[in-house]
Amino acid sequence: MIGRVDQICFLVEDIDASIDHYSQLFGATSWRGYRYGPDTVPELVYRGEPGRFSFWVALSDCDPQIELIQSLQGPSVYTEWIESRGLGFHHIGTFTKDMAADTAALQAMGLAVSQWGHGYGLDGDGGFTYLDSLEALGVVVELVEIPARRRTPDREWVVSRKGPPAR
Repeated sequence: MIGRVDQICFLVEDIDASIDHYSQLFGATSWRGYRYGPDTVPELVYRGEPGRFSFWVALSDCDPQIELIQSLQGPSVYTEWIESRGLGFHHIGTFTKDMAADTAALQAMGLAVSQWGHGYGLDGDGGFTYLDSLEALGVVVELVEIPARRRTPDREWVVSRKGPPAR
């Protein structure tokens, strides 16, 4: 179930070129970046088949968290969206402590899983599940299970503000 919006995601062409823009827009001052794909996420599934997609993700220090995703290889829900709608806003995310139960609850509401991944945490935990919710809810929903211990970021950005955050 969706308790609150913990994350807002935007698809971008280039993470590096986008960090400053989204930092100024949302008042973020630091970001952690990770490259995800078959080599870092042991279980990847896209539309019911083994996934081979990869992407960069940058996570802000804002609340709600701003997530930027740069697709590297598809097919994926990211490449589908970019091909049909272009770059920009993609989904809202909600953090869960029980991925299976929350996924089942949303499936019981008629939403189908489109893409998921599991095992990116140091202890084999951590996961994400995207639901085909655009038609039913007007927005794509992602469930996020934060790992107990996350690996060291592949990249980090610290941004100085050029003015007050947008309100």
